[in-house]
Amino acid sequence: MVVDISTDDLPPSRGERHVLQPREELRFEVAFGSAGSGGSSSNTATAAGVSSDVISFCLQKGSCELYGCELAVNKVYAIPQGGIKVALFTWHGCVVDLWEGG
Repeated sequence: MVVDISTDDLPPSRGERHVLQPREELRFEVAFGSAGSGGSSSNTATAAGVSSDVISFCLQKGSCELYGCELAVNKVYAIPQGGIKVALFTWHGCVVDLWEGG
């Protein structure tokens, strides 16, 4: 299955735009308090420098899972509390926007 993950036809991102290739993972952490920080491991894309009490993300294109649960395209997901480590995984490729606030 080939997924078009070009960003030419997408609206501007509210924050960071991540283009994930097939079988890549985007990891980020919403730390306790108000500091978010990116983490990394092999074969991952990293979201760094995000700092807010709420971190939001939206799948713009393709398919993506949050711990095995398929995400809907163009739906905003918000993580309002700290102390959470998030891993978004794609089997076929996707475009994900990540930003501070709701």
